[in-house]
Amino acid sequence: MSQNDFLDQIKSMDKKDRRALLEKLTSALTPEQQKQVKSIMQDKEQMEKIQNNLREDDFHTLIDGLSGKEDARDFLNSPQVQSRLRELLR
Repeated sequence: MSQNDFLDQIKSMDKKDRRALLEKLTSALTPEQQKQVKSIMQDKEQMEKIQNNLREDDFHTLIDGLSGKEDARDFLNSPQVQSRLRELLR
């Protein structure tokens, strides 16, 4: 999945849903994790690498995981999500 496809899917979400998703995601991150995300997002090379490695199901997994009744922290710390994050960051 290309960077544009992933971003287009996020942009095409209803604004209210997108805001709720981002708030839920942000609140699930510790301050240290928020700093790490910010650092990665500011690193053009790292962001390009991640975006080139995204798969279409990554978007759906993220949306489903954060939209469910499960605590977002539990979802983000699940072995599957942690493993996929490590793959993306390699």
